[in-house]
Amino acid sequence: MNIGVIDIESKTLDYLQSEFKHIGTFAPIVTNEEDKLSAIAQKAVKGKYDAIAINLECKYEKSKRTALKGIELTYWLRLKENYLGTILTYGFLTSGQVLRLKPEYVVLHAPGNYHYCLPYGFKELDNIQLNSNEFDINSIKATYTPIIRKMLDLDAIRHKEANWWGIKILWDCHKVYTEGEFVADYPNCISQEMNKLNNFLLQYCYGTSKSRLENVIQNKRDELNDKLEELESSIQKSKESIRGKKISIEEKVSFIKGFQDEIEEYKTYLPYLSAEERKAYTIKIEDNKNEINLLDDARMAESSSSQNEESSLEQFQSDFKKIEQENIFEEIKTTAPTVGTTKELKMANVLLIDDQASDGWAEIYQNLIYGEKCLNLFTVLNIENAKNVNQIKKEVKKEDINSYDFILLDLRIIPTLDDKEADTSKISGIQILRYLRNTGCFCPILITSASNKIWSYQEILKNNADAYWLKEGVDNLLDAESSLKNYVSLKETMSIFCNEEYSFLNEMQAVHFSFYSKNSYWWKNKEWGKNIKVRNLKGQVRKLPDSTASNVKDIKAIYRDGLVAYRNFIQDLYIQKSISKKRSWYYYSSIMIHFAKTIEKIHNQLTDDYEKYGTVSGVLNARKDSKGKVIYKLRNDAAHFDNSRRITFTDFRNYVRLVNDYLLAEY
Repeated sequence: MNIGVIDIESKTLDYLQSEFKHIGTFAPIVTNEEDKLSAIAQKAVKGKYDAIAINLECKYEKSKRTALKGIELTYWLRLKENYLGTILTYGFLTSGQVLRLKPEYVVLHAPGNYHYCLPYGFKELDNIQLNSNEFDINSIKATYTPIIRKMLDLDAIRHKEANWWGIKILWDCHKVYTEGEFVADYPNCISQEMNKLNNFLLQYCYGTSKSRLENVIQNKRDELNDKLEELESSIQKSKESIRGKKISIEEKVSFIKGFQDEIEEYKTYLPYLSAEERKAYTIKIEDNKNEINLLDDARMAESSSSQNEESSLEQFQSDFKKIEQENIFEEIKTTAPTVGTTKELKMANVLLIDDQASDGWAEIYQNLIYGEKCLNLFTVLNIENAKNVNQIKKEVKKEDINSYDFILLDLRIIPTLDDKEADTSKISGIQILRYLRNTGCFCPILITSASNKIWSYQEILKNNADAYWLKEGVDNLLDAESSLKNYVSLKETMSIFCNEEYSFLNEMQAVHFSFYSKNSYWWKNKEWGKNIKVRNLKGQVRKLPDSTASNVKDIKAIYRDGLVAYRNFIQDLYIQKSISKKRSWYYYSSIMIHFAKTIEKIHNQLTDDYEKYGTVSGVLNARKDSKGKVIYKLRNDAAHFDNSRRITFTDFRNYVRLVNDYLLAEY
């Protein structure tokens, strides 16, 4: 029998070798006080010993003897290294004395483990049969898991210590999602934390395993393949069923909508695919779209011969056009959470405000966004030594907020203060969020937190955060599928912040800030010319005032309100998903009409003035305000229902840029 001995002191080894050589060979496993227990266990299993003897009372990792750290080696050997041989623990305390000091160490008597009290306890070795085939890995898990859950100290791994857990889960999901396999090449901060027993045991009991994550991904892909096969089969059967048959318009519309509904289901699967797979599936989906269009052509041909069906045919064409306008296929293409509409996520300028940034969050966020470290685009606010919120505000003030595409803001930045705070409105992250908004920041802000308390979420919304992302932690452990969904949600949210609409929000924010840097405006006191006349709606000729004086605060307020309305709109559209994309025209046209109030203010054309001088367009024309006239014509178009329904984001953006140029021009 080959027995390895883990003992910093050599006297015990000499004693075992002399007194019990008839049992087997005792070999030293070289150990010193600086060695990590996980490293000692790894070294021990390499010796392929039939049994391993451990001195419980050695000063492992420079601990005190009374810490009894040796018992922790049992967990590392059994659970990390999957050691199946016999474990012999020994020391000057009996097993009863050990358990009185450390009740959580009942593992001392787990199957395959034996404890001996020096100096005489080892004589019992003669009475046991050392057996390396006593149990397997599954029986170890079944035996140890209940023991671990009773001894696990969750309070010791909250907030600061818990951050490594959230980072690890995010890293696991990222690797499985992007590389299609489970790769445990963790950053140093994670590897170091995993070498702490309490953290290792947490992972063992609650961790998302390789098989669970990969199985979720594979199941989703298999389901998507099945959907595609069903759709292709359905299309083929439909083509065969309509050959030589006359089908009603209602049946034809039903055909189209049925296929579109099937394709709509794909959006729930595509987030689980890698970029290459999404590209391949998109091609398949486009092929199916073409097949549906061929079906449509065949059905249309069947119908066109009947004059009585002309009106119904027009209705069918209209219905089909509406379906096409929903642009389901385009939505599927852009479901990929790694890329924005105009600006790739990999080019995003990001600001991180998190007290645990250097503990791993900065590194994992950069990997999610850029695929690697990217310090020239990713900025970490220097707040590690901040003792209060005012110190953080000073650091925020140094930043050019306009330059960032979005901000990642942790909810509890100063945990020593936040843990004592009963009023959620005074939590450090909420105070910084409020400070940013009160100083005119419209940059998208994503609040991150391990807190799943409803009142935290309500406070975040009340203070105008754009989105909220829940860090996975010991208080909110998720299953494999939920962890992946949470990961995808983070990627999608960050991607949304880089799309056209959100990028334009930042452009509008820059204009808003410029209002505060300019000292003079051409429209503040404007001389339009003498003896300018206009005919009002009653046919009366009226002389317009030679000059106008505009209140700068009023103009700024109009612009700010329009900016707020736009931000709320895109937040409801993309984050809350409470607005349909098909209804965007309504919001674009409403905000355009609002921005036109700046021109009405500049020309002093309020309700009373309208009755006296006629239309605003007439006043603009008389004063030869050509830029204002163009803007106001577009405003009038937006005010008419038929025209407003055709307004796109591009139209809206071009319009607002005209307003920006008009207000900030140098005359």
